[in-house]
Amino acid sequence: MEWTTRGGSLTQALLNIQKTQEIDLVIMGTFGTNTESDTEHTNTSKLVLKADCPVLVVPRGHKDFQMKRIALVLGKEEIDDTKALGT
Repeated sequence: MEWTTRGGSLTQALLNIQKTQEIDLVIMGTFGTNTESDTEHTNTSKLVLKADCPVLVVPRGHKDFQMKRIALVLGKEEIDDTKALGT
C-alpha cells in the first residue's frame, strides 16, 4: 500500500494516478447521491465512466465486507477460453 496526495479535482487526480502508476483495479467507496442535481455525476460515477481499468464500488455503510465469493458478470457474449477464468 502506498499513500499519495494530489490537489485539484478528485476524479482527475485519480485518473492521473491510475494511468501513471498503471493501476489494474480501483476499489472506491461511495458516499451517496448528489443532492444538487440529478444530472450531475458523482466522483465515483465519473471515475467508473473514465477509468481505463475496472472500478469496484463499495457502498457507504456496507459492513463486514469480505471477498469470500465473487460474481463475475460479463454480458451475453460467450467466453472463448473459459480456462482464462480458472474454471
